[in-house]
Amino acid sequence: MENEKIKEGEYSYEKVKAIVKEVEGDELREKFKKVIGKTNENRRIAYAADWLSLALNLGERQLAERFLDAFFDDFEKFDPWLITNPVMRLEGIEDIGHMDAWGPSQGTPQGGPFGFSRLKLSSDIYSRSKYDTPLLIIGETGTSKEFLAKAIRKMSNRRKEPFVDINCAGIHESILESELFGVVANYPGFHNLQALIGKFQLADKGILFLDEIGRMPEQLQVKILKVMDEKSFYPLGSSEMLKVDVRFIAATQPKYVMEKKIIPDLFWRLGGPDYIQMPTLRERLTHDPLAYVGIIQNSKDCALAKMPLKRNITISESAYDKLRVHEYRGNYRELESILTAAIRKAQLQKRDEILPEDLEETMSKSKKYSEEEIPSKSEGENDLRDIKLKDIIDYAEKKKASIIETKIHEILSSGKNVKSVLRGEGLSEKDYQNFRKKIVTAIGKNLKELGL
Repeated sequence: MENEKIKEGEYSYEKVKAIVKEVEGDELREKFKKVIGKTNENRRIAYAADWLSLALNLGERQLAERFLDAFFDDFEKFDPWLITNPVMRLEGIEDIGHMDAWGPSQGTPQGGPFGFSRLKLSSDIYSRSKYDTPLLIIGETGTSKEFLAKAIRKMSNRRKEPFVDINCAGIHESILESELFGVVANYPGFHNLQALIGKFQLADKGILFLDEIGRMPEQLQVKILKVMDEKSFYPLGSSEMLKVDVRFIAATQPKYVMEKKIIPDLFWRLGGPDYIQMPTLRERLTHDPLAYVGIIQNSKDCALAKMPLKRNITISESAYDKLRVHEYRGNYRELESILTAAIRKAQLQKRDEILPEDLEETMSKSKKYSEEEIPSKSEGENDLRDIKLKDIIDYAEKKKASIIETKIHEILSSGKNVKSVLRGEGLSEKDYQNFRKKIVTAIGKNLKELGL
């Protein structure tokens, strides 16, 4: 029989790899039908899932991608988890699968403004991939928001279409607009005389990922909203309207939502408040007693790969304990930096094991940095440079209101009562009433809107 039909128990991973190297896609699927047997569909899918898992365990990403592509429809029909699990592993966010049983965050009885859903997160992620509705992902820096967007794309009907991303915080407003909308050739004031194809057009039929949308200027957010609603736009300098079929996925940090940096209309259009909340690394490490070893191990492997250092570096049990209880305000980026420094120090001592003393200095610096919350001077200076003199008073008033409102939201989200906080600071009842009036005047909102 063709390829000598292999019986159960005789499947060899090397034989499977040999077949995969010969063919791919639909042809690969048909090839396995002949090898395993067309009539036993469940058995064929089970074997394919095992091979996919083995490819992931062995770090053979390209092989895993080909298995997933060839058997995608089979996996989805048999059990969606056969897709969700490997896709999250391929994108490096498999650890959030351990958070499936979570409820509201500890210390916030109602879950707080960003309390976690009681839905199983992995099931929620899979269901989001099946619909083309806009999506907002909220999470602290370094919580893998972009990886999640890519995983959703990989499970969607747009998985073979473009995934185009843009960092809304890393580009000046004027350049950001041209990057998104595109520019016709010889457009006045444009630095390049050649035409520029914008991200909207490049993402046609696929997904446009707007990272750090909370830091996008409001006037540009309004223009984004119009493109989402009308599914069309004009490149800068053009009178020709272009139609696009794009799914919008955006991401931002919780503080920008609390400060209402995303205009309300865009927030609702992106699906708010039905957003996906990414758990912090602190929550991932403490949620599952068994998962934390794998999470730290993966970050250690990433650090080794980037150094690059091909050695078997281990972590002592006491070092694991120390790593598990750290705060990680920078989430995965911070963990990787701490481990990189620890590997260097261990190697200087000619050790292939990370000990607690290898972590202490970097962790101490990290904690000090987080506590000081060092402001970005350049960001403030750039803001002021862009403000016209005639608008400076309005700008200052808005800035003051934003600072006050952020402080109040911070107190409320921690489960505290504003009045009790003020009393604890020594404010009398009369002074408290005066304080409330000043707040209303400064912010321009009533007390009910502020939750006071």
